[in-house]
Amino acid sequence: MSTETATPDRTAAERPSLPSLLARARATLARGVTALSFWLAVVLPLVYLPLLLAGIETPQRGALVGGLLLANAGTLLLGHTHRRD
Repeated sequence: MSTETATPDRTAAERPSLPSLLARARATLARGVTALSFWLAVVLPLVYLPLLLAGIETPQRGALVGGLLLANAGTLLLGHTHRRD
Protein backbone atom coordinates (compact mmCIF):
# COMPACT_ATOMS: atom_id res chain seq x y z
CA MET A 1 0.00 0.00 0.00
CA SER A 2 1.27 3.42 -0.87
CA THR A 3 1.04 6.36 1.48
CA GLU A 4 1.60 9.00 -1.18
CA THR A 5 -0.42 12.13 -0.72
CA ALA A 6 -1.65 13.96 -3.72
CA THR A 7 -0.67 17.60 -3.90
CA PRO A 8 -3.31 19.91 -5.23
CA ASP A 9 -2.58 21.82 -8.40
CA ARG A 10 -1.68 25.43 -8.00
CA THR A 11 -4.47 27.85 -8.53
CA ALA A 12 -4.21 30.31 -11.37
CA ALA A 13 -3.27 33.08 -8.93
CA GLU A 14 -0.33 31.03 -7.58
CA ARG A 15 1.14 30.15 -10.99
CA PRO A 16 3.81 32.48 -12.34
CA SER A 17 2.65 34.52 -15.28
CA LEU A 18 4.17 34.16 -18.71
CA PRO A 19 5.85 37.60 -18.59
CA SER A 20 7.49 36.75 -15.25
CA LEU A 21 8.70 33.40 -16.59
CA LEU A 22 10.11 35.09 -19.68
CA ALA A 23 11.82 37.75 -17.56
CA ARG A 24 13.38 35.07 -15.37
CA ALA A 25 14.53 33.10 -18.43
CA ARG A 26 16.01 36.25 -19.97
CA ALA A 27 17.89 37.07 -16.76
CA THR A 28 19.26 33.53 -16.56
CA LEU A 29 20.36 33.63 -20.19
CA ALA A 30 21.99 37.04 -19.70
CA ARG A 31 23.95 35.75 -16.69
CA GLY A 32 25.11 32.76 -18.73
CA VAL A 33 26.22 34.90 -21.68
CA THR A 34 28.04 37.29 -19.34
CA ALA A 35 29.86 34.44 -17.58
CA LEU A 36 30.80 32.76 -20.86
CA SER A 37 32.05 36.06 -22.29
CA PHE A 38 34.13 36.74 -19.20
CA TRP A 39 35.88 33.39 -19.34
CA LEU A 40 36.39 33.60 -23.10
CA ALA A 41 38.03 36.99 -22.56
CA VAL A 42 40.36 35.30 -20.08
CA VAL A 43 41.23 32.33 -22.32
CA LEU A 44 41.46 33.95 -25.78
CA PRO A 45 44.86 35.59 -25.17
CA LEU A 46 46.25 32.11 -24.59
CA VAL A 47 45.17 31.30 -28.15
CA TYR A 48 46.43 34.32 -30.04
CA LEU A 49 49.65 34.90 -28.10
CA PRO A 50 51.40 31.83 -29.63
CA LEU A 51 50.22 33.00 -33.06
CA LEU A 52 51.82 36.38 -32.47
CA LEU A 53 55.05 34.80 -31.23
CA ALA A 54 55.22 32.55 -34.31
CA GLY A 55 54.89 35.58 -36.55
CA ILE A 56 52.27 36.88 -38.92
CA GLU A 57 53.73 35.68 -42.20
CA THR A 58 50.61 35.18 -44.28
CA PRO A 59 47.51 37.31 -44.80
CA GLN A 60 45.40 34.45 -43.47
CA ARG A 61 47.33 34.34 -40.21
CA GLY A 62 47.08 38.13 -39.92
CA ALA A 63 43.31 37.94 -40.45
CA LEU A 64 43.08 35.17 -37.86
CA VAL A 65 44.98 37.16 -35.25
CA GLY A 66 42.94 40.27 -36.05
CA GLY A 67 39.71 38.32 -35.73
CA LEU A 68 40.80 36.85 -32.42
CA LEU A 69 41.72 40.31 -31.12
CA LEU A 70 38.30 41.63 -32.15
CA ALA A 71 36.62 38.62 -30.55
CA ASN A 72 38.58 39.24 -27.37
CA ALA A 73 37.51 42.89 -27.33
CA GLY A 74 33.89 41.83 -27.77
CA THR A 75 34.05 39.29 -24.99
CA LEU A 76 35.67 41.88 -22.71
CA LEU A 77 32.75 44.23 -23.34
CA LEU A 78 30.11 41.55 -22.79
CA GLY A 79 31.73 39.90 -19.79
CA HIS A 80 33.05 42.87 -17.83
CA THR A 81 30.13 42.80 -15.35
CA HIS A 82 30.52 39.13 -14.42
CA ARG A 83 30.45 38.69 -10.63
CA ARG A 84 30.82 42.37 -9.95
CA ASP A 85 29.84 43.04 -6.34
